[in-house]
Amino acid sequence: MFTINLSRDDEYSRQTGNKLIPLEACNVTCGIMWLRDGKISFWCPKSMKPEDYLTAILLGDDAWKLFIEMEREKYNAGLLPQNTSMMLTWGINRLVGRPVDWFIQNGSLRQMIWFLYKGSPLIMSGSFTSAGHFVCVVGFTSLQHEGDWHSEKDINLDLIETVWVDDPYGNYHTDYKDRNGNNVSFNLADFDKLTNIPNGQKWMHVNREKIK
Repeated sequence: MFTINLSRDDEYSRQTGNKLIPLEACNVTCGIMWLRDGKISFWCPKSMKPEDYLTAILLGDDAWKLFIEMEREKYNAGLLPQNTSMMLTWGINRLVGRPVDWFIQNGSLRQMIWFLYKGSPLIMSGSFTSAGHFVCVVGFTSLQHEGDWHSEKDINLDLIETVWVDDPYGNYHTDYKDRNGNNVSFNLADFDKLTNIPNGQKWMHVNREKIK
C-alpha cells in the first residue's frame, strides 16, 4: 500500500476569497493551486492575490481576442474567457512564461493515476455541482505494491482505494456546507462518474514537464 499526495496543505486556496468573480473562479483558483502543488514558480504583483491576477490575465484584451477567434461559439453563448479549459491553459502558460500546462481532452482514469504518480497534479472538471466545477486532483492511495509500477499499463485500477482532491469551493460530501476542501477523499468509482465527459473520456490539465 502506498499514497501519493502532492497537496501543499498550507497553501490550499478558497475561491470565495477572491475579489474578481469569486463564484466563477474555481478554475483559476485550481490553476494557482496546481502551480503551487507542482512547484512551478510564477510572478504576481504584490498588490493582488495570484488567483485574481490569473483572472485579470484571462479578462485582458489578448485573452478576449484569442477567445473570440478560437471559441466563438462559447463567446456567443455568453461565456467569459476564464470559463473554458482551453483559455485556462493559455492563461496559466502566459502567467508562467512557458508552456507548462497541457490540456488533454481524451484522457483516461489510468492516465490520471499515472500522471499523479509521475508528480503532476491535475486540474479536472466534472459534475460536482449542477453548473459544473473544477477541482485540483492531488493524489491517490493504492493497495498495489509500488514496485510493480513500471509503466501506465501496470496500474491495477481495482486496487486504487482513494483519490485525493483539493476543491476550491469546499467539501463535496457535505453539499459544500463545509468550505474546507483541502484533501477531500473519493473512492475511485465515484470520482470516475463525477469526471466522465461523454464517451468516457476525461478532461485534465497536466504538467507536461513532469511527464516527459
